[in-house]
Amino acid sequence: KLFERDAAMVTAGVATMGAGVAGLAGAFKAANIAGEFEQGLAGLSAVAKATDEEMKLARDSVIKAGMETQFSPTEALAGMQQLVTAGQTIQDSAKTLIPVMDLAAGSLGNLSVEGAADAIIGTMNSYQMSADQATGVTNKLLRITQLTNFATNDFAGALAKAASNGAMFGTELDDVLITIGLLRNANIDASSAGTGFRESIRRVATMPAQQDKLKALGIETYDEMGKMRSIVEII
Repeated sequence: KLFERDAAMVTAGVATMGAGVAGLAGAFKAANIAGEFEQGLAGLSAVAKATDEEMKLARDSVIKAGMETQFSPTEALAGMQQLVTAGQTIQDSAKTLIPVMDLAAGSLGNLSVEGAADAIIGTMNSYQMSADQATGVTNKLLRITQLTNFATNDFAGALAKAASNGAMFGTELDDVLITIGLLRNANIDASSAGTGFRESIRRVATMPAQQDKLKALGIETYDEMGKMRSIVEII
């Protein structure tokens, strides 16, 4: 009986010690995450040259984003850092952050939060859109992936090339996305689709020989106001 009692005491002691070690490991992990988060905030402050009030907004925004989405505040902070690095203010990035995380979530693992931030801010910058339009951009990007073979993991290879030239030469974002989607439906890889779209606009817009060939077919490249028509209309 004494042996059984002592064995039970040892077993209970080992179990208690195990729980203590597990708790200690959890505390260290939490401390590491908190340290990483604070370090990220310090980096954001340095990049944005932010005031104390702006940093309070940044902290509140990334914590809220972490609570409202499937991502952690640290991941949300990485997204905000990407937006600020691309030129957004703290105030604008706070508005853009949730649409960015919605795009990352909608990609089903194909886009990181940083990758989603790149896709959205690159498109918005090309079309000189405000932060208030970020949700609309997210909806368009997700919708085109549902309607065509243009997938979220294609964005890095095609979207920047196509959007920048589309905006430069007067083709609306909807037309850019639809055209790239149809090219992907034709089994053209994303990078080639983006390059082909970009070059078609550039050549039609800037090469008189190409414009003359179209004009001979009764197709005008520019409207009566001197603005280039959408490449979709021309096609």
